[in-house]
Amino acid sequence: MHKKMGNGGFTLVELLVAVLILAIITAPLIHAFVTSSRTFVKSRDIGEATQAAENLAETVEATPVGSLAALIAGGKFSTGTVDSLMAEDYVYRKDASGNYLRSADGTLIEATGSPTAHTDTEVNASRYTLALSDVTEGSSTFHAEVELDAKPYAEENLTKITEYTAMDAVFSQPSGSDENPDFLASNAFLNEAVALSGQTLAADYFDHAMKRSITIQVTQDGGEYIATAAYVYSCLYAYTATTVGDDGVVKTENRTTTLSADYSYEFYRRDTAPVSLYVFFFPNYNTALAQDDDITILNQNDLTFLMFLIKQKAETWSGDMADVTLNTYETAYSAVVSLKESVKSSRPHASVYSNISRNVSEINTNPDVRLPVTFRVFYGNTWYLPDSLLEDLVGQEEENRLYQVTITLYDEDGYEVYSMQSAKLD
Repeated sequence: MHKKMGNGGFTLVELLVAVLILAIITAPLIHAFVTSSRTFVKSRDIGEATQAAENLAETVEATPVGSLAALIAGGKFSTGTVDSLMAEDYVYRKDASGNYLRSADGTLIEATGSPTAHTDTEVNASRYTLALSDVTEGSSTFHAEVELDAKPYAEENLTKITEYTAMDAVFSQPSGSDENPDFLASNAFLNEAVALSGQTLAADYFDHAMKRSITIQVTQDGGEYIATAAYVYSCLYAYTATTVGDDGVVKTENRTTTLSADYSYEFYRRDTAPVSLYVFFFPNYNTALAQDDDITILNQNDLTFLMFLIKQKAETWSGDMADVTLNTYETAYSAVVSLKESVKSSRPHASVYSNISRNVSEINTNPDVRLPVTFRVFYGNTWYLPDSLLEDLVGQEEENRLYQVTITLYDEDGYEVYSMQSAKLD
């Protein structure tokens, strides 16, 4: 006989046992799912923070320091700590106490002086902080603090670097007997002297007897910038004049006159200021005077530019004997170079580079010996202490160009979530 099954279902104990078994089985799965979800969110947040920081680092690396401030808005001067920086986008510098000083005009301005001037006890413009709000990456929004500090690379930044500039304005002293102002002046003096004295003089009589001055003027006239070169020559000529009086008596008289000539050249006229000017000239060798050349750079508008004065060997000095003679003249060569500006400043507005103190003879046996050249700086009519010409024919400056970049990201509650460091070559 078969036992008839009941239809009462599961008992409470059986149901509880089943639920317990199900809980034991699913709990690890739920924990794994929750952990996986949290890990995904955290990984996503870290990934987005990393990407945001890397994007900022790339932007900083690709943007010149002087243009970084254009990425954010300028503001008024104030102080604050890192917690209060995040309210708005501004440029800051950190003081000795760790407080942040907001830039008055929102710009990054390099400090004067060498990078070694940066110390931990002073505010220095070789250290900047950019405060950026609402930096978005993916689903995350951050506030960012970007600090640029040149101090860790102070030694590297002290190394002078070459500044390559366009040749905005170029003047080359004309060559050839029909264009070179040296020859033109010598021939003019010769003709005038012959007319005065009635004597026959050698063709090169005045070649090494003329006093010459070169004036290079860079000025602003309205909306135009103009550069000119003026050559002025003079020579004291003594001669014997022969006259016949009314009585027919021939008389001789010793006379002295000053011969003079000048030639001007305009080599720049534009509505933009020149950055660099190059002037190529032939040296003047005056065997009658102690000083051969007098060169003046007039910068009465206090314009900022680079002036390159390049002494060159004339085409007439060719051949072995000519080189010997040229070396004799070059060894005895001397000059005075003057820079004249209007308003006194910590350093001249114009920078002057020149090889004028070097011997241009090809047979010079003492290349390290410098010729006696005096460089003077005037402000108004006052002559200040002699300065030094920059001998390299390229501009070289010490400047901050390597920066340590520290990027720190904060969440909207002000907690730090990510930080990274990189380097920037400006």
